[in-house]
Amino acid sequence: MKILFVYGHEPSGHASAAHALEFCARAQGLEAVCANISDYHSVLGPAIAKTYLQLIQKWPGLWTALYDNQLVAGVARNWQKLYIGFQGGKLESKLKEIRPDLVVCTHAPPLAALALEKAKGGFDWPLVAVITDFRVHSYWIAPRADLYLAATSEESEFLEGKGIPLARVRDTGIPIHPVFEQPLEKTAARKSLGLSGESPVILITGGSRGLGQLAVMAQTLLKKLKSSHILIVCGSNQELYEELNARACAGGRLLVFGRLPPDKIKQLMCASDLLIGKAGGLTSSEALAVGLPMIFFKPIPGQEIRNAEFLLERGAAVQARSLDELTGLVAGLLESKNIEAMSRKAKALGRPDSARRALEAMLAICQ
Repeated sequence: MKILFVYGHEPSGHASAAHALEFCARAQGLEAVCANISDYHSVLGPAIAKTYLQLIQKWPGLWTALYDNQLVAGVARNWQKLYIGFQGGKLESKLKEIRPDLVVCTHAPPLAALALEKAKGGFDWPLVAVITDFRVHSYWIAPRADLYLAATSEESEFLEGKGIPLARVRDTGIPIHPVFEQPLEKTAARKSLGLSGESPVILITGGSRGLGQLAVMAQTLLKKLKSSHILIVCGSNQELYEELNARACAGGRLLVFGRLPPDKIKQLMCASDLLIGKAGGLTSSEALAVGLPMIFFKPIPGQEIRNAEFLLERGAAVQARSLDELTGLVAGLLESKNIEAMSRKAKALGRPDSARRALEAMLAICQ
């Protein structure tokens, strides 16, 4: 059996989810292919990534207005139909070349493109949508999708309200790498990083692209929290990595990392007391899997704000709106027992087996 996993751009949480599923499929002896939508549409994939980054960095208010806007989603679907009409031959020929038994999308725009291709007879293989945030938005709605895999059971009601039958929805969690299924003690994780077992450890991330005020946060926390170690993950942001690495001499208290594989991310998370991030679906799901409490600082409008709301409501995270508030929250949590309660709540929400469960649900519709 051959499975094609399609995502929007790399690096991204959507890509990480696809690769986690690919790993699970191959572990079961299945043939798996991961593909960026750019492999099919040389214009569509890069355009989506560039437009998204421009919006969230320069015009976040505009992205807020566009996000989950049903009118905009309808216009976008019409443009996609027009685009597929001109460029669909490339996608159709790629599909015929690979000839998968199952097509899986971890990002909404590729799902829409493939659903349109399926509707016009481009292929008849099962099409699966894997939602990589805790809240579904209107761009995910594709009537030709045979199965929806949601992060939570609550999203089934949203999808039903959009015309997706409950029989086509499964609650399997956001797919994270199976390495998170294996426990790792905090002491062992810290020892492997050369860290003291007693000093607080704070992990700062900016998602796969290292977005946000990471350098300022690290500098502020190092100054205010004299005994803490700061671990900072820059993702693919090479400029930030080089800037911070040049400063990483604060008595060994600042450790700087670039783009990391899942096992290394797990190691950093298991060594930490707190995660400071921006509420991405994949990073948050990984933190939940190891019971790591989160502080959200300026999450991206749209999906990340909704992710943050979901986790704030359930007590697994708190939110800071300024650097002063962030410093106060970190210091307060490290000195109180609230952090233990947050850790328990995070762990209860965690789905370390999500990728395996998702694969099982996909394979079930092929039987």
